[in-house]
Amino acid sequence: MPRAIVIGISLITVCYLLINVAYITVLGKSGILKSPAVAVSVGNLYLGPVTWIVPLFVAASTFGAVNGMVLTNGRLLYVAARDGLMPSLLAMINVKRFTPLPSLLFTTLISIVMLIPDSSKFTTLVDFFSFAAWLFYGGTFFSLLWLRYKQPNKRRPYRVWIIVPVGMSLASIYLIIAPIFGDPMGSLIALAVILAGLPFYFFFVYSDLSPKWLNNGVDSFTSWCQKVFDLAMTDPEEVPVPF
Repeated sequence: MPRAIVIGISLITVCYLLINVAYITVLGKSGILKSPAVAVSVGNLYLGPVTWIVPLFVAASTFGAVNGMVLTNGRLLYVAARDGLMPSLLAMINVKRFTPLPSLLFTTLISIVMLIPDSSKFTTLVDFFSFAAWLFYGGTFFSLLWLRYKQPNKRRPYRVWIIVPVGMSLASIYLIIAPIFGDPMGSLIALAVILAGLPFYFFFVYSDLSPKWLNNGVDSFTSWCQKVFDLAMTDPEEVPVPF
C-alpha cells in the first residue's frame, strides 16, 4: 500500500505539473487569466476538429473524482456516527451489501441541496468547499504532529515520514490564508457555516436538552429506515470490509 500511494501520487503530480507547463507555454499568463476554461482554450488552438475531446475527458475525470469522494466521505460520516458524533442512523449498514447506505445517501442529499441556491455560480461553491476542506485537512495534519510530540511511543500500525505532515501542514496554511485575501467575505461565510454547526452539536449530541417528542420522532424515523433499507447497527470489529 505505501508503494502504491507513493508511485500513484508521484505520477499524478508529474502529470499535473506537465499539463500546467503546457498551459503556460501555449496561452501565457494573459491568456490563462482571460480564458474561462484553460483546457478548452488550449484544445481550440491545437486540436482542430476534435476539440470536443477536452470536455469529454474533463467530464470523465469529474465522474471519477465524484465516485471516489462519495464513497470516501460517506464512510467518514459513518465512522463519525459510530463514535457518537452523528445520529445513530448514519452508523448503520445494509445487512446484505455491508455498505453504509444511510451516510452515502445523506452526503449525496446534502450535496444536491448545496447546489440548488447557487447553481449559477458554481465557482462560489467550489471556493466555499475548498476553504472548509483545507481547514479540516490542516487540523488533521496538525493533530498528527501534536500526537507525535505528546505520545511519541504510542503504537502506530501505519507510520509516515515526519516531513509529510510538516509539508502538508504548511500547504494547508497557505490554502487557508490565500482565499481570505482573495475573497474575504466568502471565507467568512464559509467559516460562519462551519461554526453554525456547533449549536446543533451541543443541543442534539453533547447535551440532553432536546425535547422528548423530537427524540421519539427521530427513533421512529430510524426504525422506519431500518425496515425500508434493510439496515442494522453492527459491532465495528465485526463489519466486513466491502472492498
